[in-house]
Amino acid sequence: MLVVRHRDRPGVLAHVFDHLRNGHINVQETENVIFEGAQAAVARINWTARRPTTCWPRCRAATPISSIFTW
Repeated sequence: MLVVRHRDRPGVLAHVFDHLRNGHINVQETENVIFEGAQAAVARINWTARRPTTCWPRCRAATPISSIFTW
């Protein structure tokens, strides 16, 4: 599972999904919860991979992402 804390802005999750696609990681299920005020959100993404971590520093640096957790 991947958990992404991010700003609620257009294109943020698209950027995350681009990194998953480039890593040949299949997404099985996703949920995005927007917090009150529509400024922040948390996306939970279930995938078919085992903790891929090599692409996350680049992904986090390029978008308004607060944190990325995998397990």
